[in-house]
Amino acid sequence: MTKQIHRISVALLLFLMAICALQISANAAPAAGSAPLLSDEAGLLSATEAASLNTTLEELSAAHGARIAVYTLKDLHGKSAALAANEINDRLAPTAENGAIVLLIAPKDRDWHISSSSKMRTRITDGRCMDALTEAFLPALRENRYADAFASYAKTTDMMLTHYEKEGAPYDPRTAFNATALGIAALLAV
Repeated sequence: MTKQIHRISVALLLFLMAICALQISANAAPAAGSAPLLSDEAGLLSATEAASLNTTLEELSAAHGARIAVYTLKDLHGKSAALAANEINDRLAPTAENGAIVLLIAPKDRDWHISSSSKMRTRITDGRCMDALTEAFLPALRENRYADAFASYAKTTDMMLTHYEKEGAPYDPRTAFNATALGIAALLAV
């Protein structure tokens, strides 16, 4: 009888320990989508700019079923910006139906990179599409106007994803309407 009570006590104790371990691991594991869309570790934005950008990124991410993110790092600690951006993207992409895209800036290292998941690369393709995205924010970034650069990145990403959703094909800057070209053509026609 004593051995049976001892076995039951040990079994109950093991069961309770297993439940505690599961509870601890559940609390320690990040929830899906818990990785932030904006992380300004380098302190490039004011509180107002950060709040505005975060709201924009959340709205665009929800509208497109994607994770559109901006990260700034104080230091890359010897990593390349591409590797750091890819590591962040690896945390973000699995939590979004249509993938993720991350703009990472490391001003101390004077480096930046855009990382996109495989799902996102079907919508915003490498090459001309990524070049057009870069051209949208790079002038402001070069002038250290970070809020403007990040806003341009978000706006252009939104435009490209909206194009993909409407047309079923990635944005191609060669086929985009160009008001300047139209004006020049009209002037030449006259």
